[in-house]
Amino acid sequence: KYDGDITFADVVARCPIPVIESNKQLTRGYTDGKKIWISQYIPDAQKICVLFHEMAHYNLHFDSDRNELTSATKELEAEAISYMISAAIGITNDESAAYIRSWVGNNSHELIKNKGTKLIHTAQKIIDDLDIVGLLETKE
Repeated sequence: KYDGDITFADVVARCPIPVIESNKQLTRGYTDGKKIWISQYIPDAQKICVLFHEMAHYNLHFDSDRNELTSATKELEAEAISYMISAAIGITNDESAAYIRSWVGNNSHELIKNKGTKLIHTAQKIIDDLDIVGLLETKE
């Protein structure tokens, strides 16, 4: 269970992508493929989850085939990856299921079919980029 030992600042310090805390209340997070903005108005654990979500978009949805995927598929992929990484560090993101449903309804099983390897590899890349294992070891 997440105990707050790992802070948003800890994760940002290891992030290879520039991260900006935003004062915009309309969105929790956003990336343009160059930088990531995270709302300053959400709790630390949610900021971490949103950062993982935006890092997934950064890694998956800014290449030459980005227009081949629907917005719903992109959001499903990013949130699934965020959920996996968050769970790995002890954050239970109770909002993930509702967020995915808001984009894809009850169609998530169809959209996620055959994406397991892609999602796991991207989650592993983000874990490696952030050196999550090293971060967890420093907090023990």
